[in-house]
Amino acid sequence: MTARREPLLWLQLLSIGLIPLEVLLLRLVLAGADLGPVPAIERLLTWGVAVLAPTLALWQRPADWGSLLLLQRPLRGRNQQQRQLSGLQKEVVPRASLLIGSVALLVILWWIDQSAVLVIDMSPLKGSSRLITLLTSIPILALLTWQWHQLSQTIWLLSQSDDALSQATALSEDELRIERLCLGLSLLSIPELEIQQPINASNGTATIEPKQGTEKEQRAELDADIGERDSSTTSSSHPHGEQADATGSEQSEPENPTESTPGAE
Repeated sequence: MTARREPLLWLQLLSIGLIPLEVLLLRLVLAGADLGPVPAIERLLTWGVAVLAPTLALWQRPADWGSLLLLQRPLRGRNQQQRQLSGLQKEVVPRASLLIGSVALLVILWWIDQSAVLVIDMSPLKGSSRLITLLTSIPILALLTWQWHQLSQTIWLLSQSDDALSQATALSEDELRIERLCLGLSLLSIPELEIQQPINASNGTATIEPKQGTEKEQRAELDADIGERDSSTTSSSHPHGEQADATGSEQSEPENPTESTPGAE
């Protein structure tokens, strides 16, 4: 099995389109009130609660790859390869990307909060207090942290080879509950994707087999070829036959001697 056959990994990639929309929503929320007396401290406190705390929690217990926050693939009944995917999450790369994302969110929050006044007329919280806008931005930032974590580790899992997946440690159901953050209702039971073309693991190229026709198609093509050959043979031999018939008819035509009339005799 390859990680590309798991449909939930491809669903996690939808965050590529959702994250920019959530950043825009965050900007509209922060535009609802003027900056406070100490905006730098306000931003750091908001970032610490909404981003840093979830980052530390996800560092200890990474989010399960099969969780879409509200729904998840049931832990019971997962096959060997799906539990090996959970074992790959122990690597350093997914956790390092989590730290990179938390620092990037601090920069984004700082920039958005400074320029939010440009869209103050479109803010749904226009006229609210600074405290209301900051409290409203906390769940948006926490959602961005979750989605960035799932997106980064999904891209890393999809990039792993079949050999790396087969060598990974398969986690049991109890280990999944303890070592992974599994959020959502266990209602996602999507079958694995079917890969039509075999992939050569050595060079990553796909081998495409030539299309072979059915027995009826091959027989029809053979009959058509025979018919074309017969017609060509008939057309080429027809002029010689006409010439032979003409010659034979001339040779077989009897001579008609002139009969004398009784009176002439």
